[in-house]
Amino acid sequence: MDLQELFSQERIISARPLSPGYDNHSSDVWHVVTQKREVVVRSSKLGGPDSIFWKGCNLLFGIDPSDVFRLEKVNAALAAASGIAVPRVLEKHMLDRPYLVLEYLHGQMLDSFYGQTPSFLERFGAGLARIHKGTMRDHAGSPDGAFRIALSEVHGHMAECMERMVADVYGTDAKITAALKRMLFAVRALPAPKEACFVMPDIDPTQFLTDGKSITRLVDTEAYGLGPRALDFVALEYVLSPKEAAAFARGYQTVLALPELNACRTPYRYLYRLMEIQDKVDLDKWLSFPAVFENV
Repeated sequence: MDLQELFSQERIISARPLSPGYDNHSSDVWHVVTQKREVVVRSSKLGGPDSIFWKGCNLLFGIDPSDVFRLEKVNAALAAASGIAVPRVLEKHMLDRPYLVLEYLHGQMLDSFYGQTPSFLERFGAGLARIHKGTMRDHAGSPDGAFRIALSEVHGHMAECMERMVADVYGTDAKITAALKRMLFAVRALPAPKEACFVMPDIDPTQFLTDGKSITRLVDTEAYGLGPRALDFVALEYVLSPKEAAAFARGYQTVLALPELNACRTPYRYLYRLMEIQDKVDLDKWLSFPAVFENV
């Protein structure tokens, strides 16, 4: 693909690929400088939900990763809710596949939450709480509303997703298949969530930019869906230590109370292990990971 086709009225001076900091990522992303401006070009490499992670996102939230045009509404909603800069979609193009031209946001990619100052993590907690508070809905599913799950049906829907993923992907994994019946019972026994909000299954430091003092930019929004906010806390337990979690929670609680995790933690963890949000991990190790929000 010649990116110049996206810029018929301006000449590209430079175009370099941007890496998200991990392998096998689902999008092609370039930093493009033209005679007139500095932008980011993004396009999905996928023809649909053809990885285990995206299969899970599609089943759970109705998200198709190849439909990058949906990010226009997602990014606008996140920017309005969070107070953290999110790149605006400037142009949409359909060539060999869909392409977005987005605002370029300056900053340094955050490589870890570990070792960050308490004030840094408190601001991050408050920012995530603002996202949760500002995007609350009376249904789960896709952020654009095209795929909706009534709140009363959220946990039944999760159970169906678990059954489907185990049948389709994990038939030869003895630990995962043996745990399925117990996890189905646990998730179906949960009360319906009172609301759903924007949640990011693959929440990870590399999706944010920093100025060294706080998170200033959110640049990877592809996997956002609408679900119980406890899902974000379950995902965060894999990237925060107890010390960082305590500071994050203090910031979060300046905006919202923490969600209850004790009842939902294990079945939500199982669901996220099926989706491989942090790659393939032994199930016993995954489920026994420290519950860093248990006593904050």
